[in-house]
This record gives sequence, C-alpha cells and structure tokens, in this order.
Amino acid sequence: VLAYHASNTQYLSAALTNNLEITTLQGEKIKVVTTTTGEKKLDTGATSDANVITADIRATNGVVHIVDVVLVPPTIGAQIIQTLGK
Repeated sequence: VLAYHASNTQYLSAALTNNLEITTLQGEKIKVVTTTTGEKKLDTGATSDANVITADIRATNGVVHIVDVVLVPPTIGAQIIQTLGK
C-alpha cells in the first residue's frame, strides 16, 4: 500500500491538471480530478475520492501532497470490500 502513495515523477500542484494520470511506484494509476472550484482530488477507483488538503510540501527528494484518506489500490480495495462490506 505504501508504494501506492508515491510516484517517480515530481508533480507540483500547478501540474495536477484535470484527468492527469499518475503512475504510482506500485504500478497502478491514480487520476487527478479538478473540481469547478479548483480543488484537486485523486480518483483511485475507491468508493470516495481523496482530497488534497495541503499541497506542495517540498522535501529533499521530491514534493508531498497531504490527502484526507488512505489511498488503497483498487486490487486491494475490492478484497477489503468483499471481506468487510461497504
């Protein structure tokens, strides 16, 4: 799950455009969705989107964007829903 939270490519918030697909280190893609008010969300294919609540925290090895949920890859999410229900 940790590799699903990181990418080899650095994206500042200005580069997070609507429908941009980010390939994670885990190999699956996350799609950026921009709302009509300009807010950025991450569509992971899970039951709810992840909202970017703090963007562009620069680190020595890249940039961090804080989201409000744990990102779960769709392959694992399907198993969780099947086991625990919605």
